[in-house]
Amino acid sequence: MTSEAQDVVNMAKTNVLFGAVIVASCFLLSASTECIEEKTVADIVFLVDGSESIGTENFQRIREFLHTLVDGFDVSPDHVRIGMVQYSNIMHTEFSLNTYQNKAQILEHIDKLGYIMGKTLTGEGLNFILKEHFVQSAGSRASEKVPQIAVVITDGMADDDVGPHAMDLKNQGIIVYAIGVKDAVELELRQIASEPQDQHVYSVSDFTALQSITQKIVQKLCFEVEEVISHTTQVVISHTITQVSTDCQHATVADIVFLVDCSGSIGHDSFNQMKQFLKSFVSGLPVAKHQVRIGLAQFDHQTYQEFLLKDHDNVKDVLDKIDQLQYHKGATYLGSALTFLQENYFTPEGGSRDSVPKIAIVITDGASMDAVAEPALKLRSHGVVIFAVGVGYYDAAQLRTVASSPSEQFLISIHDYQELQKVMDNMRKTVCTSVEIQAQVLAPKYAEVFFLVDSSAQSHIQAIREMLIRLANQLNVNKEGNRMGLAQYGSTVSVEFQLDQYTSESEVVDHIKRFTLTGSQMRKTGGAISYASHNFFSLEDGTRGYKQYLVLITSGKSDDNVMEASNVIKDQGVTVLTVGLDQADRVELEIIATQSYVFIGQCTQQIIQGIATADNTIDIKDTVKEKIQGISQMIVHVLCTTVVTAEPKNPTIVMPGKEPKNPTIVVTGNEPKNPTTIVTVEEPKNPTIVVTTKKPKNPTNVVIVAKTPPAPPQTSHCSEGSAGHLSEGGHNNNGQYIQHTKQDIKILFDSEKIPKVSHDCIQTDKADIYFLIDHSTSIRYKDFRHIKKFVLELIWMFRIGPHKVRVGLVKFSNSPKLEFRLSQYTDRESLEDAVIAVHQTGGNTYIGHALNFMSPLFKETMEDRGHAVPKYLIVITDANSHDNVEVPAKRLRQQGITIYAIGLKGANERELDYISGDPKRKYLINNFNAFIPMKDDIVKDICSQSACKNMLADVIFLVDGSGSIDSDEFYKIKRFINVLIQRSIQVHPDAVRVGLLQYSGTLRVEYTLCAPQTLRGFLQTVNLMWQLSGTTLTGGALSLTSQFFDTSKGGRPGVPKILIVLTDGEARDDVVRPARALRRKNIIIYSVGVERANVTQLREISGRPGRLFMETNFDALQNLESDILPKICQPDKPDTTYKPDKPDTTHMPDTTDKTVINCSTTQVADMIFLVDGSSSIYPDQYKSMERFMMSVVDSMNVGEDHVRFGAIVYSTAAESKFTLNQFKTAEEVRNAIANLNQPGGITSTGAALRYALDYFGQSYGGRREKKVPQILFVITDGAATDPELLPVSSLEVLSEGIMIYGIGVAGAMMTELQVMTGGKNKRVFYVDNFDALETLQKKISKELCEDDKQNVSLRP
Repeated sequence: MTSEAQDVVNMAKTNVLFGAVIVASCFLLSASTECIEEKTVADIVFLVDGSESIGTENFQRIREFLHTLVDGFDVSPDHVRIGMVQYSNIMHTEFSLNTYQNKAQILEHIDKLGYIMGKTLTGEGLNFILKEHFVQSAGSRASEKVPQIAVVITDGMADDDVGPHAMDLKNQGIIVYAIGVKDAVELELRQIASEPQDQHVYSVSDFTALQSITQKIVQKLCFEVEEVISHTTQVVISHTITQVSTDCQHATVADIVFLVDCSGSIGHDSFNQMKQFLKSFVSGLPVAKHQVRIGLAQFDHQTYQEFLLKDHDNVKDVLDKIDQLQYHKGATYLGSALTFLQENYFTPEGGSRDSVPKIAIVITDGASMDAVAEPALKLRSHGVVIFAVGVGYYDAAQLRTVASSPSEQFLISIHDYQELQKVMDNMRKTVCTSVEIQAQVLAPKYAEVFFLVDSSAQSHIQAIREMLIRLANQLNVNKEGNRMGLAQYGSTVSVEFQLDQYTSESEVVDHIKRFTLTGSQMRKTGGAISYASHNFFSLEDGTRGYKQYLVLITSGKSDDNVMEASNVIKDQGVTVLTVGLDQADRVELEIIATQSYVFIGQCTQQIIQGIATADNTIDIKDTVKEKIQGISQMIVHVLCTTVVTAEPKNPTIVMPGKEPKNPTIVVTGNEPKNPTTIVTVEEPKNPTIVVTTKKPKNPTNVVIVAKTPPAPPQTSHCSEGSAGHLSEGGHNNNGQYIQHTKQDIKILFDSEKIPKVSHDCIQTDKADIYFLIDHSTSIRYKDFRHIKKFVLELIWMFRIGPHKVRVGLVKFSNSPKLEFRLSQYTDRESLEDAVIAVHQTGGNTYIGHALNFMSPLFKETMEDRGHAVPKYLIVITDANSHDNVEVPAKRLRQQGITIYAIGLKGANERELDYISGDPKRKYLINNFNAFIPMKDDIVKDICSQSACKNMLADVIFLVDGSGSIDSDEFYKIKRFINVLIQRSIQVHPDAVRVGLLQYSGTLRVEYTLCAPQTLRGFLQTVNLMWQLSGTTLTGGALSLTSQFFDTSKGGRPGVPKILIVLTDGEARDDVVRPARALRRKNIIIYSVGVERANVTQLREISGRPGRLFMETNFDALQNLESDILPKICQPDKPDTTYKPDKPDTTHMPDTTDKTVINCSTTQVADMIFLVDGSSSIYPDQYKSMERFMMSVVDSMNVGEDHVRFGAIVYSTAAESKFTLNQFKTAEEVRNAIANLNQPGGITSTGAALRYALDYFGQSYGGRREKKVPQILFVITDGAATDPELLPVSSLEVLSEGIMIYGIGVAGAMMTELQVMTGGKNKRVFYVDNFDALETLQKKISKELCEDDKQNVSLRP
């Protein structure tokens, strides 16, 4: 590889490093930034110069600086430990790493820090902290791999040798920072500091400037700690587990995702071999957060997100996850899996990075059941190179459309999974070579240009402004491309704007127009350059790791030395250009500048010609202004010869067959004559990096590039809504509204997890299905595997169970053989295993004999079930039968068995007619891709459409898409809608019309009643629906929903109107009024709540308990269909009179009403919480108690005439916080609970019980006289300190008819809880930690229901 190419690769590495450092911006807060991450663990020792050159006043500045710096760390024995030494000619330990336990003690010491004075023996100071402080006895945790950091603060040259002692520190793995103030020597600071020195040396001109660098140092230290920990982990892993392959040592940065087939045709042995291959492959890669990231997904009929690119930053974790992979054994849907990769893995959210090579490695063993060409094309068009590994009898033509082009180099073919290990080394080498070449193409090439202007050049300010504006324009300065910074200097440096301060060229130009020079008596060019090296090109100052330039503009000779500072900044990789005006010294400019980048007023003839060529309108002879204009052109020329001003958004990816030995990267728009290596592609429409589009005449070596596909055509997308922003679009995470076209919509969920049921079919409840499959010799092994896949695919589409759909299988050749009966496997997993285990043994084809064999097997079904269910036989064969099929087939049909006949290739069509008895149930296919539509047809024919058969209604789903719902839960909501609609509802313009709305803080229209009313169209919209996120404004959504039932939006007059609300949380706005308004328009509302949903609000929305459905988790939603379908399909009359804010006993459910799960909602009661607030409970534990109380409140029907709540907090004494008659809504009660203060003290439970008794009285809102049940919840974590009072007080409370529920946590006494409850053990609840407390609500609700059943009435 040439040096130019290697430079490109190296730049890619550097870019990724700096990109990763930007991630550390999570540490950026204020001047008091804290390292508060839990993983921030470090031992930091400050070595502070206390020599006499500092002075008393400046030493106070050091105290203030140290105070601010230490205040930025999370100081504790388990996180950051701080030590401090003050030195001069004596070494004084202020405190060691293990002296203080908290930050306050350290800050107090710093504020009182004494000033010892003396000489500056920095070398001895370094030796002292190494021997006395970075040792275990002083609190060092080096043996535990905790980062060791030394921070040296000095103001002048050391009086001894620092080099050897600094080296000793660094050789021990200690990271050393050097902070120089005032007269500190730059070279000495760099000698002290760790590599890279530009990141570990800080220099300020005086002590007052120390505070200005505090935030930078804290940020850098925090990031350093994170990196050291990550690196330490990686080193351990690399030595104990794996070693990076030599072929991949230069492929240091990439995003690689494996997409592996886990379908039923593979088998456990092959699956395990594939896992071993994955482990071997990954072991040879440099896996790390800022190097190679690995992602992995499996696919069959679903795509399984095993782990994303962002999930693991070391090889050990990746290998552990591969070990844990489970074999799923479904059908093969590669197309949807490729789409899943594009939408979930190769995204910033999935951990994919910009300008980093992207590789997808697909491993599969068969033909996909869905289309793959378009999904693969879209993935490649996003810059992903796809390697495809085909195993065994895979579909080569299909897989060629998946792999990058040319497929000969991207498609790898092997006979079986055992061969994976054999091809592993070559394949990994090819992948790593691809990564290197991609990195060359992808490496961004921007410039970071900082201008440093002599403030004494006031007489030339207008010319300087024009030059700067001209440069800004020609460099196209912006935050995402080339960046520009500006400062002026005299005796000190004044920054006008940093590199990242402005986002656009216009902002930069506006500032330059206002730019003035302040003037100065001194011209300290050396000091200004030194300042620039520390403050202009750091991450905190806006650099991103691209090529850096300092342009110095000066009008005279410097008053200080420039050589040292110039060498330092150039050693950092900064290219320095100098522009001399007036009395500028040419020799000095040459010392400062890189190479010959010196531009002065008296230009040589060569420079004049160059400037004239750059801009022939300039007359260089006359004025300084004209000279500066010409110089600006020359500077632009210098910059642009090394910097490409932009990078492509979706760059084409290079993929070579073999790595060229001596490549020359040709970047040109013309045809080169004699290139060494040409990178050639199909002509891109809008190339940013121009690559030759023609084949060279005499190429030595041609590297073929993965071809760029044409952009997909844009599809117009008409909004059906007219409600302002309620069109088919959504808000992004920044709150910006986006209008979507269909091409823009991203599938942000696992659409493959939705059952691949025929969209026009409804699943059957009960059926017996036998498969009769041909395994004769005429069927090839590959085809037999396809048959088994088809069987698995069909099984997947039914609800398998002993009382639902049962499946059996018989194979035949010369004679039939029963593989398994209908009753043998009653769950899908075991059934799939049984199908996979079926083997082909060969023979002749005797279908008639096999049909006769089936008759008695079907007769067994009546005996097994005890009643008749639909019976189906699916026959699959590929040849003429050697016996008669007509008679036995007819006999089976006479038994009521429906037969489907499927013929492969050479099957006899006439025989298929005889077998099926109905042409509609005969299928003759020439290839296995035809299995897909045939499968849907068969299922559609089998499935029943009896439920909701004659339903006529307009139904709209209103779905909560707020941030409290995670992606898996949102998928389960969509799955619930899928199942609900497919089960029985006939979607049709003249039957049931359906709509779909999603809400969070806004409402988004997904599907309206006037949209094409087809089941397929609606379910496709449901499956493509991506989640809004945001807050939960259910009330606002209800208000906006009404219009979508209007005739203008597809609603039909006189047709029942049904709204189904699905939510998981508490609305943040009022729901009563908008819900009542909907019901007054004769809209029936069913409210479905999950997990955290507020039951009271759900009741207020639906208006009737019978229309409320509550489940404890999203998985349980599937259990609702049998309860909710009858109500939706046969809706009762709309309710226009029911008032949810008044009790209505006619609508209260009885104890068997399943719409309110397990009678979890108590209707009428007085409930008081008696809460332990003693000192033994920590604040976070007290918060857990509050959350528990809120969960109890949420499970109740809170209201003045329903359930009332009060609360008492006790410790040494008890205090009522709110009474039974104080609050009337659940929200008010929750807010009051959130504000309960913990008093602290002892646990006087006995006295508190007696105190609580009075608050059940009528004056406090108690309703004992009205026979309303009264309940006291006692929540405590320890033994009572007044145990003698406990029995007496408990008896007093119980004798008044008040039920006590004793809830104990951690140290609570079980015997005391039993005493409190009067021996009612069922009312005693105990958990051993506060986190588990929140799980008790369901158990308590169940016990309340049990009390109700035993005539302890909790109902009005």
